[in-house]
Amino acid sequence: MEAIKLEAKVRAGTGKMYARQMRREGNVPSIVYGADVESTPIEVPEKEVEKFLAQHGDNALIKLVVTGDGETNEYASVIRELQRHPVRGGLYHIDFFQISLKDKLETVVPIHLTGEPIGVKEGGILQYGIREVDVECLPTDIPEYFEVDISELNIGDNSTVADIKTPEGVELLSDAGSVVAMVVAPRMEVEETEDEEGAEAADVPTVGSPEGDDAE
Repeated sequence: MEAIKLEAKVRAGTGKMYARQMRREGNVPSIVYGADVESTPIEVPEKEVEKFLAQHGDNALIKLVVTGDGETNEYASVIRELQRHPVRGGLYHIDFFQISLKDKLETVVPIHLTGEPIGVKEGGILQYGIREVDVECLPTDIPEYFEVDISELNIGDNSTVADIKTPEGVELLSDAGSVVAMVVAPRMEVEETEDEEGAEAADVPTVGSPEGDDAE
């Protein structure tokens, strides 16, 4: 994965009041830290970050370009934590973690399903399992996503993590047996509902029955 450029600048102030001012001006209070950089408070344009997230996701490799104090520094980074406002949903704070391009790291990669299962065409219901998997690899090898073709799934079949094909240098850490998607028969759900209704009806006393007389 190629590093995607994202520009930031060193914060000129600190404290809650300054952070509120930044957000009003369309910037997100953030921080960058890592083995080769001291913890540095920064701010990034919210629109640019939202655009970045929409196009590349939150596990992409970032070339964070930070300007301030009369100099410009570049850090190979990943997003370690991203906070949103609990009500408005806007970006609230971001932690950028500076990494070494020579050291492997653990991260998550989303799963994209492709194709329409045979079982769904025959009336089955597609049920989703996990939507992302844990991997370990070099920062430059992080896949944008894993594509899983589910078009051959019949009713009763499932696709698991073991079916994911990984490029060289990428190791899956998630349980190989974890289900990604499965196709179930709708008749099973109908039969279970009918059985439950029948059992409930059997428990209701009929008029004139001994149970009904006792109840009165």
